[in-house]
Amino acid sequence: MTASHDAEVLGTVRTLLHDTAGLDAQVMTESWLGSIIDHRLRQRGMDCAPWLASLGTDRAEQAALVERALVHETWFFRDVTPFDHLIDLARKHWLRRSAANPVRILSAPCASGEEAWSIAAALLAAGMAPGTIAVEAIDLSGTMVQTARTGVYGPRSQRNHHAAMLKPYTECLPGGGVRMGPLIRGCVDFAPMNLL
Repeated sequence: MTASHDAEVLGTVRTLLHDTAGLDAQVMTESWLGSIIDHRLRQRGMDCAPWLASLGTDRAEQAALVERALVHETWFFRDVTPFDHLIDLARKHWLRRSAANPVRILSAPCASGEEAWSIAAALLAAGMAPGTIAVEAIDLSGTMVQTARTGVYGPRSQRNHHAAMLKPYTECLPGGGVRMGPLIRGCVDFAPMNLL
């Protein structure tokens, strides 16, 4: 159950999320902000007034608040059409690329990494050599970047039929999970970064 917070509290948190993470202030509803605030208050075991007073100087708490506000759910080949276009582009224009002139693609925000791995798998499936692919994947969330770097995913991340494209580049795990193999790992680099 979300507590009701006054306009000052909501405004302070809305501004902080906008200024530090670039979140659109227009879409931050009171109930959504309230649930994030309530979660942090429970985690910290604090009342709202002292928590709010410390928020301006407590960088760790600011980071935890931003982390809570970010959307982390994604899956392999989440939007099918862009990957079909990417394969087409690769086949038409990029197959002759060399390691000295790789195709560079930015995946931002990368969340837990499924999009970045999907980009690399699509380019490999199109016939590009691994050394000619450089996917730079960044996210504001250091936690998500760590998850992405592990390259280990469960069946839920593979719910799109295009996920079969990953099969040649992954190792199967018990329970239907997969681990990214060495060939595809060489195509993707993950880093925590704030585009702002």
